[in-house]
This record gives sequence, structure tokens and C-alpha cells, in this order.
Amino acid sequence: MTVNLSYPAKEVYRYERADFFRCLFVPESIRETFFSLYALNGELARIPAMVSEEMIGHIRYAWWDEALEALYDKGEARGHPLLEALKENAVPKALAVRLMNAYREAYPDPPTPVVEEISTALVQELCPQAGPAWAKAGRIIARNGKKSTGWLSLKLLIAGLF
Repeated sequence: MTVNLSYPAKEVYRYERADFFRCLFVPESIRETFFSLYALNGELARIPAMVSEEMIGHIRYAWWDEALEALYDKGEARGHPLLEALKENAVPKALAVRLMNAYREAYPDPPTPVVEEISTALVQELCPQAGPAWAKAGRIIARNGKKSTGWLSLKLLIAGLF
């Protein structure tokens, strides 16, 4: 059986399997938005390991900063398939920019607490769009933080909440 995954889904599957499987619990109507934000997270997280000099890392983050600005302020998705996905899947500007800024400011260290906060904010913002049961689940997941997005989602599914 062949499964056709979007570019963001492939990237999340390739680099962060736990986030990939968490996204599978999200309603199909908003799943690609989650994949897109998690793929952006992965792209930004890999920069320190991909560069040999600190200045090159700063340059890469500056490129992403400018690319996100062009995407959200001018509607231009230039030179990277992930930018097209962010645009197509309506990833909220505030979350994408906050994520990029967190990585840029923490460089070369990862901004772990901020990443978890952004993930929780995405759940809170998008789950209500998927219906009343998901709105309730989004509130529960947000209250419990990222640690809950996998196992708690499974427990809620089994309990028949959604």
C-alpha cells in the first residue's frame, strides 16, 4: 500500500516520529496545519547541527526570518516547499514567527519550553475549528501541556470523547 504524504508530513515523519504520530490524532481538517508547524520546528531545530560556524547559523535564521516576513506580510513563499505548506495550511503567523524567534534567540541551544508552549497554543487555537468534542479535547490537552498530546489523546479517543 502506498501512502501519499505531504512535504511537511514527510519531514515530520523523517525527523520526529513522536510528533508525526501525535498529528495522526488530530482531525484531518486541521492535521496539515500541525504537520506544517512541526516541520518548521524540525527545520529550525536542525540548523545548529547543519552548520560548521556560528555565524552561518545566524545567517540561516535570518533567512527564515525574512522568508516568514515575506510569506505573512506579502504572501510570497520563496524558495522552500515548507513555506508553501505554511501558506497553504494557514499556520498562524504569530506561532510561526514566535517559534522562529525562539530558536534564533536561544541559538545554539534549543528553546524547549517555548516549543512546548507554541504546540499547546496551536492545539488551543485549532481544535475548536474541528467541532465541539475537539474543542473540549483541545482545552484538556492545553491544560496538561505537550506531555498529554500523545497519550491523553489516545485515552480520550478510547473513552469515546471524539
